[in-house]
Amino acid sequence: MPRSSSSPRRARNRLAAGLTLLAAVATTLAGGGTAAAASGSERPLGLDVSRWQSAGPDGACATDGIDWSKVRTTSRGFVLIRATRTTAGRTEADTCYARNYAGAAGRGIYRGAYHYAIPSTVAGSAARDARTFVSVTGRMQNAGDLPPVLDLETSGGLNPTQLASWTRTWLTTVRALTGRQPMIYTYPSFWRSAMADSQAFHAYPLWIANWTPTPSVPGGWPTWTIHQYSATGRVAGISGDVDLDVFNGTAAQLHAFAHPGTHPTAGTSGRTAFRGSPWRISGHLVTDRGAAIPRATVRLYRSVAGGPWRLIATTKTSGTTAYYRFVLRPRAAASYKVRYSGGTTFAPSWSDVRSHAIRQRSTTTLTAATSATRVRRGASVRVRGTLLRTVSHARLPGKTVTLDQRVGRGRWTAVRSVRTSATGRYAFGVRPTRGTAYRVRFAGSLANLPSVSAQRTVRLR
Repeated sequence: MPRSSSSPRRARNRLAAGLTLLAAVATTLAGGGTAAAASGSERPLGLDVSRWQSAGPDGACATDGIDWSKVRTTSRGFVLIRATRTTAGRTEADTCYARNYAGAAGRGIYRGAYHYAIPSTVAGSAARDARTFVSVTGRMQNAGDLPPVLDLETSGGLNPTQLASWTRTWLTTVRALTGRQPMIYTYPSFWRSAMADSQAFHAYPLWIANWTPTPSVPGGWPTWTIHQYSATGRVAGISGDVDLDVFNGTAAQLHAFAHPGTHPTAGTSGRTAFRGSPWRISGHLVTDRGAAIPRATVRLYRSVAGGPWRLIATTKTSGTTAYYRFVLRPRAAASYKVRYSGGTTFAPSWSDVRSHAIRQRSTTTLTAATSATRVRRGASVRVRGTLLRTVSHARLPGKTVTLDQRVGRGRWTAVRSVRTSATGRYAFGVRPTRGTAYRVRFAGSLANLPSVSAQRTVRLR
């Protein structure tokens, strides 16, 4: 972070007496202490840089600045790089950002970008700063990109209410432009004073600068995501001091954090499923900016009666639109969610939970009668009746019923199908040329069980 008297970084010039403590912090973080929620052996280590580590005496970005090949050989697996800064009332790009980003990316190091802000009361300054930042960094949607960061360690003369408004505008503008949820960098005493310890920013991951083994978390954040624990670190490939950081999670969690977010959409065929009938959950697997992720494996998990989530089915998204579908025949009320496990390019994710109640399918009855039982050859006969629920006698409109016929001891064959009327009635016209038996079938529906009418026989005179 910038060397300024109000910031943690500049204060390091006054920390000679605290170097022993910082060394102890570094040892704790690297060696399995309990400074963070995850165990020390699991927490990935990182660093953050700007042109101070890369520029030559003239301020230009030096070709021999940071040797990222050497950095890659250390335990530092991620880096936050300054992309822009506010100076003299204007926002400008860090002269070494592009080279540092390319160097880290080329060595497979997870990397992110931050904007060092000096907020202003000038109307539109927050949105303008945000747009300039994104014009330099792009959308930060490549594999290995960490979320964009607002470095907030000076108030610019704004009071807490003004500063909170400025901060919110910057964050929401970057979110809209990139599709990524930004992160906030700050230090405890600044947040508690300049931001009046605001608790309105919990939705944004916290990168806290606090050079102690156990970082102090301001603003009611439940925890921190990245901890800058030293400003006097030494890393192979970098001349001089450099900021050191640790990620509050496992290597797998850092991998997910550094990849574009995903989301399986999930729609269903209804909030009620009928026992034994098909019930569907389907959707598309997309990135946070809406791009399809085709031919990816997604898994369906189910929980019954609040029990554990269990894997019940696996499928792949389609080749173009990344569509997926699971069709089940539930026997009980249940909840479901779809899991994408991520990969080398995209972060893992879960769908929203979808649930259904369960109902028993209703038994049905088909009545059937013929207009005559004996006719001349080829004479017209009507086969008609009603489809209704057996118990309630409710008539079932708009259902497909099929007329079957059988001659002698032959097989039943379908003649044709019709849909029941608004009152559940149906009618077929036939012209038998010999003695023929007739029946009517209903194949069932989501809510109704199938049924077959009694057999009706028409003989010739």
